[in-house]
Amino acid sequence: MKLKIFLVLLLFGIILSSYGNREIRQNNEVSNEFAFMVSITSESPKIPKRVDAKFEGIYNPLKYIFYEFDSLQTQMRNTTISFCGDTIIINGNIKRLFSRRTVATKNIFRQNTAYQKEVYKYFGARNINLRDSVDKLLIEPLSDAPDQYSTFNYTRPGIIYERPYLLVPFHGNYMISYIVEIEPTEYNRLMPYRRNSKK
Repeated sequence: MKLKIFLVLLLFGIILSSYGNREIRQNNEVSNEFAFMVSITSESPKIPKRVDAKFEGIYNPLKYIFYEFDSLQTQMRNTTISFCGDTIIINGNIKRLFSRRTVATKNIFRQNTAYQKEVYKYFGARNINLRDSVDKLLIEPLSDAPDQYSTFNYTRPGIIYERPYLLVPFHGNYMISYIVEIEPTEYNRLMPYRRNSKK
């Protein structure tokens, strides 16, 4: 009788041990799967957030006369600029790649002295000196951009970005100003503030 009880207890112990090991294996598998998912999530690339520039004003370096219901003036006031990663988005549908560079000021304005004077005046009022160099956005076509974007009217004499001020040329004769903090990326470094025009 004692032998039978011993054998039953032994068999019961083996069954419990087997069940416990299976539970431990399942728990380990779940833990490993969870750790793998966390690893994948942490290594996933950060999705850039869209940053909208806040309209500040329009400027007329050549002092053209604006009439009361001038459609060009309205068009400039309604021009929207946004940034997402390394892409600049104009009016919600014109998209171009951009990168930031510091370049010699003389290489931007060339013979456009009226525009240069207006830009100096704009940044001078904000205590920013551009006499030697200026931070600008270099614009490149997107690889999948349709041919209609080949005429890009916002690049001459250059889109200037001195944090947080953005000056966008409009058809080469006007400029629109915005305030925006562009998020840095691998190819689009964060530029410092410059406040040294009155030194």
